Amino acid sequence: MSKRRKHASVGRYKNIISYVLSVFVALSLLTVFWGVTIKTGLFNTDIVKDSLGLSGYYEYKAETINGNLKNMLSDAGIGEEAAEDVITNRMVLIDTNNYISGEIEGKAKDYNTDELEASLTANIRSYFEEQGITADAELNEYINRFVSAAAADYRANITFPFISYYLKSVDSYRSAVNWLIIIPVPIILLCFILLILIHRMKYRGIRYFGYGVCAASLLEVITSMIMKKNFMGIVAGHEGVYSDFIKIYISDAMSQGIYSALAGFILFGIIIIVTYYCRKKAV
Repeated sequence: MSKRRKHASVGRYKNIISYVLSVFVALSLLTVFWGVTIKTGLFNTDIVKDSLGLSGYYEYKAETINGNLKNMLSDAGIGEEAAEDVITNRMVLIDTNNYISGEIEGKAKDYNTDELEASLTANIRSYFEEQGITADAELNEYINRFVSAAAADYRANITFPFISYYLKSVDSYRSAVNWLIIIPVPIILLCFILLILIHRMKYRGIRYFGYGVCAASLLEVITSMIMKKNFMGIVAGHEGVYSDFIKIYISDAMSQGIYSALAGFILFGIIIIVTYYCRKKAV
């Protein structure tokens, strides 16, 4: 075999090995991207809280609890106007977030309903005064019992059951997701080192590594869009504040995959610049 043929054969062999290593880089980096997407997206409790606000959940919950209070007042023969300004969106937002924080920290949170009880007591007393009814000890006791029952109903309805199931899932898969990020890193480094060692002109090894980074970034965009579509299919056809919350949560969580891919494209851009500089020096 002539020297030229032997050189061409070795070159083809190096190219094949380089492409194989690029594939390993792409798959390994894609695994890292998905680990980061899950950790910073699906497992991000801040996204859950933000999604609740954007979906109008707090307003819906305040309206629901206010409806309960009005029903209680009506059943007790008290005018529904006594419920005015007792339960506000701000109150529901604060207490719901406290409940979620308590679940995350594994500590039960007790709600301070003093503001609610004071406001409701004042409204009921005002209602009776307008009716010409003078408050005595028996009526005051009745009002206190009613207000305590209303506060208990508020505490029972301020909970957000989704968060407990969500946190159980996060705890179950947290370690696996961490390994998704950790394990591929040495594989990526090994592939990079091998690509550098295989090629006499080092910029060629860097270039093949860049192919893997670019492929991983493109695959991350594609797979994120596919997974987002599949997840959205779970709540397709459902209406209401809860389905809106899930849709917003999925959309924001999957957006983290796009951010991961963007980081990959930035890295690919840096690799192109480094490759160009190294090639220029080599020439």
